[in-house]
Amino acid sequence: MSIKFYLSEWFYNMGIVGFLRILKFNNVDESKYTTKENYFEIEDELLDNFAEYYFNYFFAINDDRERFKRRINEATGLIENYDKPSESFDQKASAENISKAIKNVYDYFKKYENSVKNTSYVDEYNDLLNSIKEMNRIIKKDTSIETLEEAKSILNNLLDFVSIEEIRKKRAANITRSNLSDFFGQASFLNPSFAGAYAQDFIEKMHRDYVQPVREKYNQDASKKYKSKTIYNCSLCSRETSGNYHFDEAMFSPIGLSLTENNNFLWNEVTKLPICEECRILLMCTPVGCTPLEKYRSTIDGIEYYTEYTFVNLDTDIKSLFKINENFRQRSSSSNPYRELIFDIVTQMEQKALWTLQSIFFVEFQTDKKSTYLHYFNIAPFKAKFFIDKQVHYLLGRIKPHQFQMDIMEYILTDRDLYLLISDELRNYLKKAEGKRGDRRVIVGDPVSCFNAVCLRHLLNGYKRRQKKVSTKIINDAFEYGKELNRYYVATDSANKINSIGYKMLNAVKVGDKEEFLDNLIRTCMSIQKPIPDFFLNVLTEQRADFKDIALAFICGFTALPVDVASKEKVSNEEV
Repeated sequence: MSIKFYLSEWFYNMGIVGFLRILKFNNVDESKYTTKENYFEIEDELLDNFAEYYFNYFFAINDDRERFKRRINEATGLIENYDKPSESFDQKASAENISKAIKNVYDYFKKYENSVKNTSYVDEYNDLLNSIKEMNRIIKKDTSIETLEEAKSILNNLLDFVSIEEIRKKRAANITRSNLSDFFGQASFLNPSFAGAYAQDFIEKMHRDYVQPVREKYNQDASKKYKSKTIYNCSLCSRETSGNYHFDEAMFSPIGLSLTENNNFLWNEVTKLPICEECRILLMCTPVGCTPLEKYRSTIDGIEYYTEYTFVNLDTDIKSLFKINENFRQRSSSSNPYRELIFDIVTQMEQKALWTLQSIFFVEFQTDKKSTYLHYFNIAPFKAKFFIDKQVHYLLGRIKPHQFQMDIMEYILTDRDLYLLISDELRNYLKKAEGKRGDRRVIVGDPVSCFNAVCLRHLLNGYKRRQKKVSTKIINDAFEYGKELNRYYVATDSANKINSIGYKMLNAVKVGDKEEFLDNLIRTCMSIQKPIPDFFLNVLTEQRADFKDIALAFICGFTALPVDVASKEKVSNEEV
């Protein structure tokens, strides 16, 4: 018999994408499953090996030998270069670097402790752990050739140890168990008592708890017994079920509820939402369907790095849904995956791209112990037209540094005013130092990048007002006039006045004081006997452009480094 999974809510669709990824990763015969326009279909016999397929996927992506090997190679490389001193060689500093690298290896090797428990390798593991700890102590005092060679030998032994298949799979199994806790409660193989279990134990447990109930349901003899029970309808797909399972935080913790503790969540105080055996398996695939992104946020103690999961929902057809999430995952390691995905879509035919962008729905979520933070955003029709404008692609590609570009993209997608970012970036630039966004220090973008962001804001607001064609001419004119005044100040050795004037104008823009901005502009022009262009009258009327756009464009041009000076700092900007 076949089992069908129809497109539905975003998390359900995420399970469909995950299911497909698992099958494709294991090279499962495509005759055993099909993708139609609005549903995904499998033969029930395919489930016989599904638990193995499932963990084959996770054991592969959670095999951390390469991460451990990088630490080994770092320490080994420092040891080998120690024998090749150069003119700038500092023996004490080099020895300290080797010691730090070996300590890094030791700390990582300690993480294998749970994977070694209850195996025949416990004694060997403890010996190696003590050896590398002792070597780290010795090498601080003795960096002779014999000591360094012994250190290399121990490092190689460590690498051989973590490559033992039993240890490697057990380690991957426990990493998998830890990562899946972001998605599910403590059911089945995620129960605390299962910590430290073998890889095969995970496979067998999943087969018993998730696959076997479905196979029994579809077994002809069992089906008669099943039909004799009270029948319920699945709360996710309306399929018939015996009511043995219920949708709660154990099934999918980002949106699941403990209904027994929230009995007035539903109008009739129902505390159970039945879920069918088939949907339980599908939800287990949700971690595979999303894309993890490494992000950061500022805290009282400094910078905190965390993982945020992203899924791109598309209510069109299964193939398009799968393809767009594959594209996003392939770009997840880039500096701006959202920008790259959107402009990948824009390269399609214009009408198709417009339709696709308007159909996209982004879901971001992260878990923090028992709390879940969900964030949804889609692309409105005016924003879709904005993204297919060729000027937008050009301008975004010329914004530095990458984090500033990433922030701009996020602000656009989440309907936040770009003015806040641009203003902060300009202020950071005027300080002539490294800027701060949150608590993370980054090299700030130059005023030209800020000007490109101003153009994006002007275009976006134009499309939001439903203008058929948005021109940036007045923004460009304000920028060029700012550059003209800048050149005069530099040529007359008055460049030291630029920053103070720039700050005053930024403050006027911040409080929305048009008269104060114009007063500063008039004073500046009169002091050097320069006429004020007519387009600045728009600052008061705002007929052709927003006050902030014109003002910021002028400030960007006025504070930008002259070409000859900017070329000297080009290298430092390109390193970002």
